[in-house]
Amino acid sequence: AAVAELGSEKKEMEDRLCQLEVSNENSTELLASVKAAVAQAEGERDEAMAAHDNMKDIVTAAEQRVSTLEAELESAKAAVAEVESEKQSFGERLSLVTARESDSTQSMTDAQVQLTQPRPYHL
Repeated sequence: AAVAELGSEKKEMEDRLCQLEVSNENSTELLASVKAAVAQAEGERDEAMAAHDNMKDIVTAAEQRVSTLEAELESAKAAVAEVESEKQSFGERLSLVTARESDSTQSMTDAQVQLTQPRPYHL
């Protein structure tokens, strides 16, 4: 009876050992699968972070370009304002010259009229 009981206990232990070996194999496969998934996720994360950094660089470059263009725009506006001011000044000077020219022309016309009119003779 004791030998039969030991044989039965031995069989149970062998069955349990077999189950543990199967469970260990399954756990090893699961661990390998999880490790592979973690490695893939880390790779995807690294790619996303690199893309994010690249986008940040692109945005920074674009912001710098906008700042440069805004400065150029302000400079161009100042140049246009200066040209407009000079244009107005020259316009005013041209008006004065035109008025003087008109006055001179009128004076010459008046002088020619006086020269063509007969003068009274004084004897």
